[in-house]
Amino acid sequence: MEQVLYSPFFWLLYFFIIAILSRVQLGFFYKKGWTSRNYLGEPIAQSFGLNLCLHFLFFLFLYYGFSFVTWTPVSFESRTEGSKELFLFLLLILTLSLMGWLDDQYGTKKIKGIKGHFRAFFVHGQFTSGLLKAILGTFISIYVSFSVKEELLLGVVASLVLIFSIHLFNLLDVRPGRCIKSFWFLLVLILPFSLQAQLFIYFVPIFFSTLVLFHFDRKRLAMLGDTGSNVLGGIYGFILIAFTMLQVQLVILTLFIILSLVSERHSFTDYINKSPWLSKIDRWGIS
Repeated sequence: MEQVLYSPFFWLLYFFIIAILSRVQLGFFYKKGWTSRNYLGEPIAQSFGLNLCLHFLFFLFLYYGFSFVTWTPVSFESRTEGSKELFLFLLLILTLSLMGWLDDQYGTKKIKGIKGHFRAFFVHGQFTSGLLKAILGTFISIYVSFSVKEELLLGVVASLVLIFSIHLFNLLDVRPGRCIKSFWFLLVLILPFSLQAQLFIYFVPIFFSTLVLFHFDRKRLAMLGDTGSNVLGGIYGFILIAFTMLQVQLVILTLFIILSLVSERHSFTDYINKSPWLSKIDRWGIS
């Protein structure tokens, strides 16, 4: 099956199909009224980050279908290798996609930030979709983390990595392209420390998916929404805990904690606008 992964034809076919499907799906979103106003007040497709999950499911369908059609020999070892991680990865992104979709479509827009949702519950007795998302996101992060890392210390660190990764990417999705560009940058930071063959099956299809979604995001035709930002955070956190050493996880976790604390007092957007080089990067590729 590894022969399929190294086939240029396979990846060209995958990229072409998800690009076409996403274009068709954009019209479907507008037709169904699944839209929301962006920071400029423009009505654009909401929750388009759902495609991150859909694209990966299509990748698996194409991958195994391609292997069957070409009669690629599959040994028992290659069939079962990494199956546990793949199951956990699918469980994570499916759960985060569902939670994000429900929050995007039915959640209140007036309450912002995790502190706001906790305040709404403890002060006003209002149980919001955002609070439900935070609770379920924490539980799924802990379950996946301790399934990947069975030792107590490693499991605790992995859980924190996953929780803060999801939270941080959610904070970044306030301007076109920012969340995806941050994902690319942070991936570049850890890829030299995570050179494992199994990573290929996660990294490449997700990278192609982000390329497609970036086109719609940068042109302000669609926004990832919590559906997409949560999943990007989950994907990045999963790659960290499954394919990097503890030292790398601790460095990134420290960075995420610092950024999360800073975000409680200062807006990322305000800070970026005050920095010429960060502002230039933030606007790169945006129409």
